[in-house]
Amino acid sequence: MISVARAINSRTASPVTVYKRIEGYWDEENFWVGGGFDNGVTVLATPVPVGDRDDALFGEQLKPLKSGERLPELVKFTMHFKADINDYIVFKGNQYKVTRVQDLDVGGFRAAIGAKENEYVDLGL
Repeated sequence: MISVARAINSRTASPVTVYKRIEGYWDEENFWVGGGFDNGVTVLATPVPVGDRDDALFGEQLKPLKSGERLPELVKFTMHFKADINDYIVFKGNQYKVTRVQDLDVGGFRAAIGAKENEYVDLGL
């Protein structure tokens, strides 16, 4: 069995910044106060590209699909920090919106799959 702890603490780990989404709410006067993102936490994570195993494709792809041709780049981030769906992870200047999460109970690790955003999202940087 592969030790995930050794992978996170070795040369495969890279610093990423996780921005947690802050939900909006209704104030006392019944006005909507929009949410946003926190200041971000920089953690070590092991990023691994996620692709189409059948075609061995990784990164952004162009495919003839009913919903459109462009498929976003997907990256799986394995780390100790818990990212939730709709949070953002910034890695090497690219923003990834978390679309899937997994809690790996053994060793206290968590995995998050992020889809690369092609348009800039204001995270309050």
